[in-house]
Amino acid sequence: MNVTAEILKHDQVYSASDNTNPDRYASGKVLNYASGASIVKPNVEEISVVPYTLQYEDAVGLFGVENYFIRINLNVVGDIVLAEYMEAGYNAATIDLFNTSVSSSYSLAAKDDDAPENDIDWNSAATPAITLPDIGTETYLSVELINEKTENIYNDAHLDVRLYTSNHEEHPYDLMFIKPKDYFFVGIHARNTRRLPYKIQVKIGEDYTPLASITNQSYIMKSDDRPSY
Repeated sequence: MNVTAEILKHDQVYSASDNTNPDRYASGKVLNYASGASIVKPNVEEISVVPYTLQYEDAVGLFGVENYFIRINLNVVGDIVLAEYMEAGYNAATIDLFNTSVSSSYSLAAKDDDAPENDIDWNSAATPAITLPDIGTETYLSVELINEKTENIYNDAHLDVRLYTSNHEEHPYDLMFIKPKDYFFVGIHARNTRRLPYKIQVKIGEDYTPLASITNQSYIMKSDDRPSY
């Protein structure tokens, strides 16, 4: 059997293509090699530290996939974080041991690690490792979807970017609150038969908050075990 001839015959029958460049897909071809074209087979990102910003810049539409989906898995334990979060009863402070700031809004202080507590005219301060604060068991991280657009109104008007819940349902806002160990989807959609460039950011964990502090609880991601509030 001539294997090459059989492969070419198969491609002709099923409209397949061996071209893996999305920019060169024909609209009548099957997108055999396209990734993330369905919410059930998305591209996957793994996030374990916060706050973290994902940036995406590409194009969708004509001769390529019209819908591009990304699944973002969160597995945030909280022992390592990239910024300090506010905690009830504490005020965060930045310590500059070399006094390089000339801002009038800063105050000088002496630091003595061996001084006893409760000295007159002294205030104690805690210097713990930077972790997620202990604010209860029902806690949420923020997810913000930002469409930076391309400054071309004829492209931007026909491009949609959306957040989706773990149940594959569209979230009605660009802001969502999610558990530290959960997942969600981002969808990028071409709404016109043309090649549409996109530029977006997904900011994860800018806020870490207990349930009671979320004033608009419709921002919380719905799921099977948490249908609504």
